[in-house]
Amino acid sequence: MPALVLYASFLGSRCVVETVSQGTFFCPDCGQAPYHLQRVRRVLTVAGVRVASLEAIGQHVECQRCRGTFRVEVLNISEEQVEAAFEAEYYRAIRRTMVLMCLADGLIARSEVNTIAAVYQSLTGATLTREDILHEIALAQEEGAEVEQYLEGIAPQLNDASKEMVIRAAYMVATSDGEFQADEQALLDRVGRALLLDQTELTNLVMKMLREQAR
Repeated sequence: MPALVLYASFLGSRCVVETVSQGTFFCPDCGQAPYHLQRVRRVLTVAGVRVASLEAIGQHVECQRCRGTFRVEVLNISEEQVEAAFEAEYYRAIRRTMVLMCLADGLIARSEVNTIAAVYQSLTGATLTREDILHEIALAQEEGAEVEQYLEGIAPQLNDASKEMVIRAAYMVATSDGEFQADEQALLDRVGRALLLDQTELTNLVMKMLREQAR
């Protein structure tokens, strides 16, 4: 194998999270709590070892109590405004991901609306009404983004725990009929890549969910 090709095969990149600052803030989910302001940066690797920092691709605020992640603007508004305007980013990501997955074939059946509501309650403990889901569908159709495009845009605002919740939602929707078909597996792979997960991380998470399902 030519030396240049061999060298190129060891080159890669991954994302790392850096803590920029920390303090206390009013968390929309759990009240007054410590936070870390975190920057997501892409780094160059050789044989899996970090050798250089590349561009920063986003940042988010992570609550150190509940581990929820929020947009940076949460640090600059009052407690009352937080309660009115903010919710955990992964709540929003879960809703939109499920809707976009169900919209992949062009429409959402009544049974899929029921599935979205059940999965959302299972993962978050919150209730989605039929009207809430129809509103989310209308927003998704208006914006026109596919699931990968949407997730690529918000991935830097989600921590690992939030990404796992989104993957769980996608998996539960994909397997709601009791099967996990090849096209559904391929879609879940694309969801994982859009969330900046490598194949090993995604495979381990899917295997974890399969083991839980088998209990």
